[in-house]
Amino acid sequence: TMNEEQAVLDFFSLPENLPLALSVAEQVNSIRQRMNNAFWRESCARLADQITDWRIALTEDRNTPDWYVGLHFQPANEQSSYLQPMMEQQVIGGEIRIYFGLGWNTSPTESTKNLPEIVALHDKLQHTGYKSNERFLAWRWTALYPQRKHFLLRLNSHPGELLDEATTPLLDRLSNHGTELSLANKTLRD
Repeated sequence: TMNEEQAVLDFFSLPENLPLALSVAEQVNSIRQRMNNAFWRESCARLADQITDWRIALTEDRNTPDWYVGLHFQPANEQSSYLQPMMEQQVIGGEIRIYFGLGWNTSPTESTKNLPEIVALHDKLQHTGYKSNERFLAWRWTALYPQRKHFLLRLNSHPGELLDEATTPLLDRLSNHGTELSLANKTLRD
């Protein structure tokens, strides 16, 4: 309750308790990071069990080794340029939030972006409320904040339910736009 939270804050606010408060904060940050990595590993495993025509890999933070920030799909057959379904977390306004969509594996040229199959997929996704930019053909925020208390408590008590909620939008995109995505990637390959 609010009174318990205030009592804890009052206790840790006392000058003699600052060393303990800092130690607890450090341990809690470590727990959050372990839970964050577990969330991404489990999401990746769950998707790999359901998707056969893509390879799925974890995305590591470029600045922090062993810190996972998402996952991305790669075509089963190697190709130099492709669109990849992906899901990642990003700091926005001081908080970490999860988004998903279709990203480019490399920066596309103007002629690549203007291929009819790419334009058709882009327009279809824009029409259903997706945003786009230089890095993403289409992306959208989720309502998931992986460092918040509510998220972590759900991950702890109902992981299957939370993982379903997190991965379903990506699976739905593949289900609803898989044919167009395959055609776009085939065009990029050819």
